[in-house]
Amino acid sequence: MNTNVSWTAAYKSAVLEMDSSKLAEKAHLAEEAIFARLRTLPIGAHGERLAIQKAISGLRVLRRERLGNEA
Repeated sequence: MNTNVSWTAAYKSAVLEMDSSKLAEKAHLAEEAIFARLRTLPIGAHGERLAIQKAISGLRVLRRERLGNEA
């Protein structure tokens, strides 16, 4: 499986989830996929690294705004 597709698909799934009972798990799975990708990311992949930083920030906002979490 392409790890780039994996983390982006997991992130999109979390962001688009409307069911609050499923959102925390999807956000957690997206975060796991993102950190797995970071472990294998080539040194020169600046564009993807920036996209990952934005996704991590997006997950923080998602948790704060839709789940009431501060983490």
